[in-house]
Amino acid sequence: GGGVMSTATAVAAALRALVAAVHAEIRAKSGPRVPRHPGEGDNAYLYSRARIIIESEAARRDLTVDALARRLGVGRRRLERAFQRQGESPGDVLRVQRLRLARGLLSTERDRSRAEIADLSGFPSARALKDALAKHGETDPHQSGAVRSQRRRE
Repeated sequence: GGGVMSTATAVAAALRALVAAVHAEIRAKSGPRVPRHPGEGDNAYLYSRARIIIESEAARRDLTVDALARRLGVGRRRLERAFQRQGESPGDVLRVQRLRLARGLLSTERDRSRAEIADLSGFPSARALKDALAKHGETDPHQSGAVRSQRRRE
């Protein structure tokens, strides 16, 4: 296995995620609350603040669309409308960011289980990670790697 290097890599990734989360929290709290009656500029501002939080904190399982909206001081529908104006949905953006994290971990943390990878990338379960990969037309590298290593032993 990877031993010390794998552990060091995981610790480094966790520290990077923590620093990013602290920076996002500072940025989110330093900005003014989004006004109740949005103009187009307000929607762009709301969208960009939400994207910053999603991109830096997707690994947090407690980051949901509702939690994001509460944190930004708006309702869920208001947040969804801001994303719709950009041709996106906050849930899809969050899922894609978590998939990015999971893909990186799946390629570098080969000793970790799918459940650990799911947890580290913000998915509620290994099944949710597998379903998200399948929805995006991808297979789980852990599955194919297990088959290959088993075939090598035969």
